[in-house]
Amino acid sequence: MDFSIDQIIEGIEAAAGDKRTGRRWVSKFIFSMSPEDLAFAVRTNFDPWGAAYAKYHLDHPLIARLARGLLREYWEDDGGIEESLTKVENVAKRLARNPNNRELLKKPETINWLNRAVTHAYNQMYNFVWRES
Repeated sequence: MDFSIDQIIEGIEAAAGDKRTGRRWVSKFIFSMSPEDLAFAVRTNFDPWGAAYAKYHLDHPLIARLARGLLREYWEDDGGIEESLTKVENVAKRLARNPNNRELLKKPETINWLNRAVTHAYNQMYNFVWRES
């Protein structure tokens, strides 16, 4: 599903105004992957950060500013971005909440891809949130 710039701005504003909505938005941003998407990602060495960056129009100056503010707000919260993305096990546990992902997560190639993808996504997100203005 593609989002319009207006929809993204509305979503960010709603998330910033309500902590529960914000957590849900950040969680969906990071952990929404179906088994088909996970299998495709492993097969193609998919870059989740690059896809999220494009999908959510993070190159748009207004969206980038709003998204940085939101992501900074939830960066170090209990269960926030820092805690969620610094350990691959945390990402695997979240992905395994979908029972259909569990078999895929038992495969070495899935774990190898997940290690690379999480490290890359964390580094890219960190740079986006904290180093760019």
